[in-house]
Amino acid sequence: MTTRERYGQNAVGDFYVQKDVCLQCMAPEFEAPELMGFDKATHNCYFKKQPTTAEELEHAIAAVWVSEIQGLRYAGEDKYVLQRLKELGAADCCDALGTAKETAPEANKPNFIKVWLWKLLNSK
Repeated sequence: MTTRERYGQNAVGDFYVQKDVCLQCMAPEFEAPELMGFDKATHNCYFKKQPTTAEELEHAIAAVWVSEIQGLRYAGEDKYVLQRLKELGAADCCDALGTAKETAPEANKPNFIKVWLWKLLNSK
């Protein structure tokens, strides 16, 4: 398993953002506004809070999924979270899944920009 450096402002827990990889796309913040923060001084997003409810957990998973550069990560071993991220084609964002075969993105992973824009345009 590769050790990745976490951005310093991440809340302690399994979900985190790597240091110096943020593209400032704001997609994770859109998916999980109650969990994500953005440091304007360093231009880095981070998990300001770990999920504590089922709804927040789904938001955290969605935030990891929309991170096209795998900058948002999951370091835990919860079987449900690992399975959801695999189903979404984001197994490569799971630290516990270490082999290239297990973490290879699925060929049918939807274009996150199209999905994000659809969600933005269809949000209430």
